[in-house]
Amino acid sequence: MDKQRPRKDFRVIIVGGSIAGLTLAHALRKYNIEYVVLESRGEIAPQVGASIGLLPSGCGILDQLGVFEDIRKEIEPLKSTKYWTKSGKMIAETEGPVIMHERHGYPVSFLDRQKVLAVLYDHLAQDKSKVFLNTKAVRVEHTATSAVVHCADGSQWTGDVVVGADGVHSRIRSEMWNRMEKQQLSHTVAREKDEMISVYSCVFGISTATKGLNAGDMHRTFSKDFSTLTIVGKNDRVFWFFFAKMDRKYTLGNIPRFTPEEQMKHVSKYLHINITHDVLFRDVYGNLVSTAYVPLEEAFYRHWTWDRMACIGDSIHKMTPNMGQGGNTAIESAASLANCFKKFIDAAPDSSYNMSDLRGALSAWAVARKPRAKDIWANANNLTRLETWATLKHKLMTYYLLPYMSRTLIDRACATFIGTEVLEYLPIPRVSQECPIPADRRYRNVQQDSSWKRLLWSVPLVVYLVGACVAMDIEPLETHAQPLISRGSFESVNGEVVPLLRPIFHKEILDTILGRLTTCFLPSISGSDPISRSQMLSFLTDLGPLYGIWLLESYRRTHSLPGVLL
Repeated sequence: MDKQRPRKDFRVIIVGGSIAGLTLAHALRKYNIEYVVLESRGEIAPQVGASIGLLPSGCGILDQLGVFEDIRKEIEPLKSTKYWTKSGKMIAETEGPVIMHERHGYPVSFLDRQKVLAVLYDHLAQDKSKVFLNTKAVRVEHTATSAVVHCADGSQWTGDVVVGADGVHSRIRSEMWNRMEKQQLSHTVAREKDEMISVYSCVFGISTATKGLNAGDMHRTFSKDFSTLTIVGKNDRVFWFFFAKMDRKYTLGNIPRFTPEEQMKHVSKYLHINITHDVLFRDVYGNLVSTAYVPLEEAFYRHWTWDRMACIGDSIHKMTPNMGQGGNTAIESAASLANCFKKFIDAAPDSSYNMSDLRGALSAWAVARKPRAKDIWANANNLTRLETWATLKHKLMTYYLLPYMSRTLIDRACATFIGTEVLEYLPIPRVSQECPIPADRRYRNVQQDSSWKRLLWSVPLVVYLVGACVAMDIEPLETHAQPLISRGSFESVNGEVVPLLRPIFHKEILDTILGRLTTCFLPSISGSDPISRSQMLSFLTDLGPLYGIWLLESYRRTHSLPGVLL
């Protein structure tokens, strides 16, 4: 039987003072769950040139934690997104960020990652004493009743669960794999390690105000094997990314690292490209404040938890940054794990738990969280390939669909925000409740129907159509129409002669088919058959409202042909 441990002593060791790690710390603090944060660096919010995009999904959770208002002071809500070719020709423009803000209550914005970390840290107040800097985790030891984190400085930290929020090169993920290998799961670990690849590199940075770039604008440049993303934030501060396809696909263990000299050599080949119609990449790069050159790892691991260890954020679902979802998805994962801990602690009336219960709770958390996280992860990586024209299909989509599908893309993004994670034990902020489209956890795993699924749903209608065509007797039509067509004209009761052989479309096949159909309605139109005329008027009365609806709905951009096909 598993040994028992008092619940009142339940303690979480968070490895990594990242966005995910500090978000989890706040969430645990709100429910009085004991925790410590172990950060390997000497400061909690270093300036490394990184920025973070905040979307309604992440903002709602930060608002629940009481930190969003201070973050809001540092942002300039985005107003538009413009798509360009490398020569400065505009492909499309959309007010997507404004629409998302109106629908979900929170703005879409970019700011220094450093500032978000600083706000999260400052709001810990007296709990800052639970954050330990220069404390690098190197090993996790498992005992019968706890996990012990051993650090490079010789310190040891004991807790019930160790959470790896330590980024793409996670020590805790490696310790989890070591634990699995000791339990004869080497083959499983080998498959896990194969999950990480790197196809693209990224030079990212922050620049001062640049002429031609206005606060609140986002610019995306599309081209073969490279793309740019430029966002103008508060005080015209420019956050930018330059993505490029590397010479081959790399896997874990041989992913390259780049030097400043390699960065300069790489960037110099692209300084001439446009990021708007009149702003070049060199204009932004010349106003540099900070920068870095890194490979873009992509990984979605199968095992998020093992025994007393769990991973969140980039340590377990690493995506490319084009969609700005990396930080928001990390915030969501932290919130969902906090919900898991709260439910686990409240589950039993006594003051103890056993290891099998803890394993089950963590496993259930991972199973519930994975579908939504994987959908976002896949969409982010696909966007990178679209913007760098990975295939001819992506290039054709850019030129022939993107100008017409902006509203469809906005709707898809909003569908993602609807199902965002929330902290279930904290009040939902007023702005989240009163916006036109509030968050609703029932739709957390909303998936877009595939074209094949839509086709299958239409099969019954096609069957009915075929059945109607087969069942309809066309012999009376031929009997009625053929003599009139042979004569070439129809004489109505008032003596008017209607020519039947005069071409309408000047296409023989169309004129032949529609000429016969026209004769069917001649008695109704001319009044030669009063009963038929009454039937036609009744038919038009029935059809009129439908036609009116079709006409009005056709003005929606979503109902354009590209939108329907998507």
